[in-house]
Order: sequence, then C-alpha cells, then structure tokens
Amino acid sequence: MKRTALILIGCIIVLGAMWVSWMFQERTVFASKSPDSKYMFAVLQRNLEYLPVMPGHGSDVECLIELRTCEEGILLFRDNVDMLQNIEQIRWETDKVWFNSRCAIRYDGAKIGSW
Repeated sequence: MKRTALILIGCIIVLGAMWVSWMFQERTVFASKSPDSKYMFAVLQRNLEYLPVMPGHGSDVECLIELRTCEEGILLFRDNVDMLQNIEQIRWETDKVWFNSRCAIRYDGAKIGSW
C-alpha cells in the first residue's frame, strides 16, 4: 500500500514538472528575414500565454520579439511586447526593422520609437 502511494505521488510530481516545463517553452508565431538574408525578426509566444482566453482575445496575449543574425544566430535584441496584436506588418529598411508604425529595432539592437 505504501509503495503504491509513493509511486502515485512520484508520477504526480513528474507530470507536474513536465507541465511546468511545457508552460515556459517558447514557440515561434512569426518569423521574417531581411531582404539581404542577414537578419531575422521573430515573434515568440510562451505556451503559458497560449492557454485558453476569452473568445476574441487571442491576440491580446503578451509575446516576445527577437532580432538575430541569420548566419551565426547571434541575439541582437529581445524584449516583451504587451500584446501580440501590436505586431503589425514587418518593414525592413537598410539599418532597421519596423514591426509597427511606431516601433523599430536598429541592427545594432537599439530601440527606436515609442514603446
């Protein structure tokens, strides 16, 4: 009886650890490469924010944005954006990438615009 209870508790602990690990994994929602294929802009979302929300509010969740080099994969910029819907059309320029009409990231990792 005690052995069965210990096995059951152990299974619950392992499943709980797997659940917590899954919740904090990140998945790519959207990715875009620069026209010269030197940089990549990615929008990431944690599974934690993917949990069910009210109907019509799926794009209200928080997300992460990253700017990386394509060849080496060096992370140039990473930050939170309060709502996924704030990521609009991606526009690449010679020295920066715009991800909505007010916010951009320069290729050296500096923020531009109103965040």
